[in-house]
Amino acid sequence: MTAAERLDGVDLRIGIPDADTARLAASLGLDRAGASEREVYLIEDLSGRPGLLYAAGATVRLRQIPGGHELVVQLRPVRRARLGPGWLGFYTADPDRTRSAGGLLSATQRDFLATCAGLVVNDGRLSLLGPILEHICRLRRYHLDFLVRRLTAPRLGRGADLDLIDLERGSVEADAPFLFPALLSLARQQGVDPGEDVDPITMRAVSWLSGHRR
Repeated sequence: MTAAERLDGVDLRIGIPDADTARLAASLGLDRAGASEREVYLIEDLSGRPGLLYAAGATVRLRQIPGGHELVVQLRPVRRARLGPGWLGFYTADPDRTRSAGGLLSATQRDFLATCAGLVVNDGRLSLLGPILEHICRLRRYHLDFLVRRLTAPRLGRGADLDLIDLERGSVEADAPFLFPALLSLARQQGVDPGEDVDPITMRAVSWLSGHRR
């Protein structure tokens, strides 16, 4: 979690099936939407497949921010009862382009993963996966404001390029039961039927990258 995220808020996300990425991108006019872009690396323990963090429902990503980078640790799903003020904050660092990710996680983030995900992180087994280009568009359709998050990366020797999309909307907890169906309806009006079993976008990216490493 970053310090800007609120424990009394809800982050609504709808994963778009990979086969529908191109159709949704064209329907929403993403090539003309003026997306902001930044470079992202994902961190994973690949001693298990597709990854031990992935299997625990955890994602760790290193992303560009003005003046440096921040390391974001998240659980999907996460419930407020399992958290507290001590889990807020982020750890900044420059990426190690040798693809080693040892030493990036702070003690607080390690404690967060151990307590909330039952996951003990071994520095020696962490890999830095990427770079991935993250595109973020802020759009409004049918009186609904939302974000489109898109991750892209070229093929690594075989297979198709990485191209994934999520639809997102921040909300207070009381509004979530109304906004989530609206987000689903928006996707369906673009000819896309989001599946309930679609993993969050960062987890799908970890799976793709772990299967396409050089």
